[in-house]
Amino acid sequence: MQARKAGLRGIADLITQQIEAFKSGRPAGQAPAQPSVAPATIQLPPPPAPNPISAPSIRDGIDALYPYEAIDTFALRRIADTFGERYAIYDGRRAPRIPNGDLLLISRVVKIEGERYKPGNGTNILAEYDVPVDAWFYRDSPYPTMPYSVLMEIALQPCGILSAYHGPTFAYPDADLYFRNLDGDGTLIKDVDMRGRTITNHVTMLSHASIGGSILQKYSFNLYDDGELFYTGTAVFGYFTSESLASRAGLDAGQSRDRWIDTEQPTNVDVISQPQTIGEGYLRLGNRQLDLIHEARVVLDGGHYGKGYAYARTDIDAGMWFFKNHFHQDPVMPGSIGVETMLEALQSFAIRSGLTAEMPDGHFAHPNADTTPDGHKVDWRYRGQVLGTFKATHVEVNVKEIRRSEDQIVIIADGSLWRENLRIYEVNNLGLAIKR
Repeated sequence: MQARKAGLRGIADLITQQIEAFKSGRPAGQAPAQPSVAPATIQLPPPPAPNPISAPSIRDGIDALYPYEAIDTFALRRIADTFGERYAIYDGRRAPRIPNGDLLLISRVVKIEGERYKPGNGTNILAEYDVPVDAWFYRDSPYPTMPYSVLMEIALQPCGILSAYHGPTFAYPDADLYFRNLDGDGTLIKDVDMRGRTITNHVTMLSHASIGGSILQKYSFNLYDDGELFYTGTAVFGYFTSESLASRAGLDAGQSRDRWIDTEQPTNVDVISQPQTIGEGYLRLGNRQLDLIHEARVVLDGGHYGKGYAYARTDIDAGMWFFKNHFHQDPVMPGSIGVETMLEALQSFAIRSGLTAEMPDGHFAHPNADTTPDGHKVDWRYRGQVLGTFKATHVEVNVKEIRRSEDQIVIIADGSLWRENLRIYEVNNLGLAIKR
């Protein structure tokens, strides 16, 4: 009875969220890429060497249920060739997919437990991602710390495979549905160097509900490095029609909410026209595919908490690299990229405020159990989408805590993202660490 009550409460939460939504390869033979590091005025210690290890399923001789080729087919080609001929109803038409190309961060699905075509509490998937030593996200970072956006994608992508495996959209065979992440939380227990190692992800479906032509599902995820849990959380996804997506009125029920910098109009604004040029050594913003902001503005004593503030603008065009990777025939900016943009704004604040100068031999990293005993938890909510037809996005981060210790500085902030004038993303307890 208690389990049933808990399940009903979960479905009630999802219904409430739905109501809110409606209201409102490097070339062969090329040397491994190295992290992008600008000349430094101090002697920097080199990053630690990778410590590669083979995938658990390979070591145990387990054949994958879906190898990479089948997953890549689901992402880009005929869905029925991955999941079976029942999915032939999607031949020649757009259908919900998982990311592809540089954003496809699953190497294999080892197994799925649960009755086919019956999504619900308890069905689960075991997936693995073999992290390349020279992955593009390491290449484009000054230091080989896995970007938080990549960590989010690794955690969430098996949810899309488990959902598709059950075929919940068969209940609406003629509907043109889109798969979107609505909410989530992630707790980083340990900031792990995963170069050359395999991330094992255990994802469990917690609830499933069909409401008014839309479908809502909640999942938990647990990421492991060779048996050690290092990232855990939950996520809510939904299937929506294009009309439903277009009607979403953002986080503020369609009301305009100004950014702090526009409301307060401070005079001590540090305008940074080329954010990727600031900083030194490892304490710089990413480049190439991690070059996500085109202007930043920093107010050292600003923001809602009076402890620091950063704003950043990103000029949007349909040719940006992530649109083609997310998703096939459905190009939309990943929510994780919005979160990463907020982190780059926070990095700009760290550099301009002089926090990085306190630890010039350090690098950017993520807060974890080193600073918070149970790990560092980040919460996110998405109530809108960014398409290539929009002109710009705007983010702000309001610093609410700065913690110092002998070997690290931790900055905690709340962030938001606007699609032009509509606030659509909210992230609480975003964290940035500067570590030796």
